[in-house]
Amino acid sequence: MSRISSRIPVFAFTRSVKTENRVALYRGVEPVSFDLGSVPPEQVSERVVGLLIECDAVKKGEWVIISKGAHNNVHGGTNTMNIVRAGQ
Repeated sequence: MSRISSRIPVFAFTRSVKTENRVALYRGVEPVSFDLGSVPPEQVSERVVGLLIECDAVKKGEWVIISKGAHNNVHGGTNTMNIVRAGQ
């Protein structure tokens, strides 16, 4: 997602410091510490959007694209994309 210079912010939520350091090198990507283990899988998207609203990165009503894996802790398992409206 960071390959396209669109000026749309990209946030990488991860619990791994190694991953945070790696994605910080990608253009326009901001790493965010996030422990998936503390969140039930069906609530991950809602929690992520809530954190973006809390830090004023997203306003309620704006669209958010979430790319994630269906299975936690699986390397290279990104297979899902959701488009959601923040705060709803």
